[in-house]
Amino acid sequence: MDSFLSQLYHDPASGYVSAYKLYKKAKSTNKDITLKQVKEWYKKQLDIQQHQTQVKQYPEFRITSRDPDVWQMDLMFVNKKPIFIAININSRIGYIELLKNKTAPVIEKALLKFIAVHNPSQLTSDNGSEFINKKVESMLKKIDIEHYNAEAGDHSVLGKIDRFIRTIKQRLTKIDQPLTQKLLNEVIQNYNDTYHSVLKATPNSMKGETIRADIDHNLKVMDDMAHLINTSVRYKLKSKTFGKEAAKYS
Repeated sequence: MDSFLSQLYHDPASGYVSAYKLYKKAKSTNKDITLKQVKEWYKKQLDIQQHQTQVKQYPEFRITSRDPDVWQMDLMFVNKKPIFIAININSRIGYIELLKNKTAPVIEKALLKFIAVHNPSQLTSDNGSEFINKKVESMLKKIDIEHYNAEAGDHSVLGKIDRFIRTIKQRLTKIDQPLTQKLLNEVIQNYNDTYHSVLKATPNSMKGETIRADIDHNLKVMDDMAHLINTSVRYKLKSKTFGKEAAKYS
């Protein structure tokens, strides 16, 4: 059992996922395996313990849209190598491409390749010069794709792509293999075909869908906020460098 789970977990094409997701994959091969067995094995693995993080809950507006073709995008860096990365905010389908550099022509080419595959109607990025430049903006305008931007680190707007980047970086760190497009293809295929705990489905199976629960949640938040008119409230302050101990709210 241990060797089976170890082999499954340490395979870039199937592993480096949560205990529950590992259980779902193992169950498809071994019908007798139980979630308890997988969890017991999972919590004993030192390499997993080193990379576990706590999940925060955000009782705020959820990042969603009635349009199924809305994506967030960014650049991430692994061993100083730039990677174009994007995620659909509804289906959670992910996309990654290794780049030779982050110049405007390379970014434009990567964007066009991504657009040809996923045909987004709207893109959101941070306000970095990689995406906010005349060449990229002109190209997106020409093909009628809306482009919005937010300040880097604004989790309330860019939360989906920020979380996705952390997930992919953690997997690549655990895999510890030379960074190639082939490896990225395996990792992203694994991600898109793996059961997502929020979706209750795989990202690929949710292609073209919207998340009604998120839309309903936001409508309820808006309704609750309507009752706060003329009420004094605290707002979240912008984070500052070396500001860990500073006030987080007004």
